[in-house]
Amino acid sequence: HSALVTNEDRLYLWGWNERGQVGGGKHVVLDGTSRVHVFPRRVAMVALGHAHTLVLEKDTGKVYGIGSNAAQEATGSSSSSSTCRAVGGVSVTLSGGSGGSKKQLRFSWCAAGVRHSAGVTQDHRLVTWGSRKYGEGLPVSVGSWAPSDGGRVVKVCCGWQHTVVLDDRGRVWTMGANKYGQLG
Repeated sequence: HSALVTNEDRLYLWGWNERGQVGGGKHVVLDGTSRVHVFPRRVAMVALGHAHTLVLEKDTGKVYGIGSNAAQEATGSSSSSSTCRAVGGVSVTLSGGSGGSKKQLRFSWCAAGVRHSAGVTQDHRLVTWGSRKYGEGLPVSVGSWAPSDGGRVVKVCCGWQHTVVLDDRGRVWTMGANKYGQLG
């Protein structure tokens, strides 16, 4: 699947949608055969996993996940629905409705791997959700992480079974599978 965020902060999603990773709400038809789904809110960034999509909402810092959630990679909760749901918070539909609420995390960055996801909170901490089978995510007991020497997390990227983190001092931190030296 593919995504595009325009200069006007609009997100368009299209392509393979077997797991709902493109959404099922409002759409536009391109050439009579292709559907492009439109996210109803202003978007700062999008991250595409194998069968899930993360959307960082510009105005609120909320990260929404849609698509496969078999390892909780889309939403961080056990919801099996492909409904767009905020990570650690409220659910929404792609037409803009809202559901119940919990403590809402606010993010400045997000990343999607194959079966795991990660985000940088607005207070510069790393949060991960989804698979932890290969150490690609923080242990559940940790919750969030930042360097113990006062460094601040600024970006994160997710690979197949590993995660790479950049802090504000230019240091790179890695975790997960290292069969091919992907952790450096």
